[in-house]
Amino acid sequence: AGAYAVAEELLALAAGAGDGAITLGSHYAAGLSLFFLGDYGPAYDHLQAAIRLYDPVRHRHLTHVFSYDPGTMAYQY
Repeated sequence: AGAYAVAEELLALAAGAGDGAITLGSHYAAGLSLFFLGDYGPAYDHLQAAIRLYDPVRHRHLTHVFSYDPGTMAYQY
């Protein structure tokens, strides 16, 4: 569960940073990691948190940074 351990670190860093985009990405990373580990309940919770934080106008720059839109991707999973 190495990817999820990194996602947990990202979540902790995001909590201290107070940046919505970082928190959005951290929840997406945690949700995706848990999804592929087959831990669907907690994955759903993290992906729902990412969706709640997502604002297509404020976060449109993330598509250019990551080459994908984390809000849209969270909806897909």
